[in-house]
Amino acid sequence: MTVGEHLKQALWEKHMTQKQLAEKLYVSESTVQKWCTDRNAIPADKLVDVACALKLNVLVLLGMRVNDTDYELVTVEQLVPGPLVFQ
Repeated sequence: MTVGEHLKQALWEKHMTQKQLAEKLYVSESTVQKWCTDRNAIPADKLVDVACALKLNVLVLLGMRVNDTDYELVTVEQLVPGPLVFQ
């Protein structure tokens, strides 16, 4: 999933509209819409604000898998069985 897809899912799970998120972040609704559709990336300086507004760990918003209880990162070995080969 993309960051925009994670954002859309988080909005749905939190029962929040794009307009409500935009108001919390002091940005336009069209800005949030562009983030949700991946037309624009969420600026680095807004990622924490978005995550806080949605009461999410930033890593979840970025699509990283984390343990729900202690936010421990899941290792690459847990996600991809076997050796990784980079070319």
